[in-house]
Amino acid sequence: MKSGNLPEPFEEQSGKAVKSVSSPHSPRPSLLDTTAIPCSSGINFDPPGSTFDLFPKTLIENNEIQLDYLDQLPRLVRRNRPFHQSSNKIFIKHNQGTKIYKLLRFNLFHVFLRWQTKWSLLVLMSVWTVAILLFALVYVAHDNIQPEQACGLGAANDPIGFAGAFAFSLETCTTVGYTLPNGTNAFFEPMCSGLQVIIFVQMVWSMVFNAFLILFLYNRVGRSETRGTQIVYSNKALVSLVNGQVRFQVRLFDCDAKHPVVEAHVRLYCVMKHRPVPRPLRLLQPNDELGGTQFLSFPTVVCHNIDMYSLLHPPHETMLVKPNGLVLRQVDGNSAYRDDVCCPICGQSFGTFERWAHHVMVQQIIEEENEYPIVGTHRGLDLSKLEAKAGVAKPITDLEQLKEHFRRNVSEILCVVEGINPMQSGTFQALQSYRFEDMVWEPYSQFSPCLSLKEQFIPSAEVNQIFSVDLDRFHDIIPDPEAAATAASAATEEMEAHLEAAGMAKLSKTAEQRKRHRRIKTLSNRTSDSLFTPNRKGSQHDTNAEVAKILVKGRIETV
Repeated sequence: MKSGNLPEPFEEQSGKAVKSVSSPHSPRPSLLDTTAIPCSSGINFDPPGSTFDLFPKTLIENNEIQLDYLDQLPRLVRRNRPFHQSSNKIFIKHNQGTKIYKLLRFNLFHVFLRWQTKWSLLVLMSVWTVAILLFALVYVAHDNIQPEQACGLGAANDPIGFAGAFAFSLETCTTVGYTLPNGTNAFFEPMCSGLQVIIFVQMVWSMVFNAFLILFLYNRVGRSETRGTQIVYSNKALVSLVNGQVRFQVRLFDCDAKHPVVEAHVRLYCVMKHRPVPRPLRLLQPNDELGGTQFLSFPTVVCHNIDMYSLLHPPHETMLVKPNGLVLRQVDGNSAYRDDVCCPICGQSFGTFERWAHHVMVQQIIEEENEYPIVGTHRGLDLSKLEAKAGVAKPITDLEQLKEHFRRNVSEILCVVEGINPMQSGTFQALQSYRFEDMVWEPYSQFSPCLSLKEQFIPSAEVNQIFSVDLDRFHDIIPDPEAAATAASAATEEMEAHLEAAGMAKLSKTAEQRKRHRRIKTLSNRTSDSLFTPNRKGSQHDTNAEVAKILVKGRIETV
């Protein structure tokens, strides 16, 4: 017996919800519908509470056959150019073909402009040649209507032939001016008005066609979209730990660095396997709140934080604010730019759970002093539960777990750079695609420095040096000893805090010592953040050994 409240793929049998057999092409439930989600014990009809599942589990995630099929999703952007670059094209098409001509006829110029140059020139030259042949036939027919008149095409009673008419038509179309075939001035006589009209029509058509041909060649050869081929992307995307936060990083550089791109913007999109629609990813560097602008004349790194709101983060229960269709960043709550946590007692909002916990602590002291009742006040909140909830809201830093989520759910990540070509003031796009096999998962790594100073003669200059970008190092990813040392120091401080909390103060530093050694930085002073190639010569093995030594000292296990 079916229940009217149950979804179609489920049937109520013996008080249990049993999944019925459905085809792999059956429609999926909406990702926004969290009120009826299949689980191991049936269907969960519990209304959404204080927790919010950003990625509710759907039927398609339980269908192994469908997942195997989705693992073979093709790339939207194919990396088919040298130096690991793409052709800046989206490989997608529709099934209407010529049936959509009635719509495309309103934009035939741009449709024709997208053809390959060899085919478009072949069509244009064919149209031009056919027009010359048609006008040659018109000249022959006109001269044969009144053969006794000598209007310059042929002599009296001797009409012009097709070869002569073709030469005259070609002469008129190109405006060369070799005079009339018969060598007379009869063209200017009143009796030759018909020939004058034909020549006028051909010359008007020739001027219009020449104007279109010049416009087409200028737009085709000088199109600004080819400027995007000079925007170079790193071959691999780097997923690493930076100050305890997992970041997805891509490197960019403009080969035509002498002429900077105007208003260069960068965006990232994620294509999920269960929902193959490009969805935006928020950027930390450059800050997308400021438009995501970049100066591409220097090698720059695009960073995306894999936080609780990120599509690249596995599904996780959290009490963060519901996105309600917006694409949020967790760093905005940490920097007091947006409030993510709302106090259920007084309604005041806070950016993090820690700030909420401090608020509860202060209010409990005040309310206890004023003898407020426990029920309905901050005195009824358990701080230990608040601390547990604060731990739930922290993003995952386990790269192995993130790798598995990527492998099963993420099809590709698109990086789009948009800018204006300063030479022609035309907008262009540069595209690149990163899949699971195009990513490097190293917790303490960075892109290799590739900037140096070279001696070059510069007239009337005090310093004969110029910046030089080593593209041989552009794709390289190397270990980052500074990041490993920072992680080791953080792990040591955390261990000392636990020892002090357990009453083992002799084994840990005092609070004053920790405070004295703590550094507060607004700008990074790490040597590894420098773009310049190091002067000291060291092998890759030495750098790896240095990182391993630091991690062992800090008791940190590598992935």
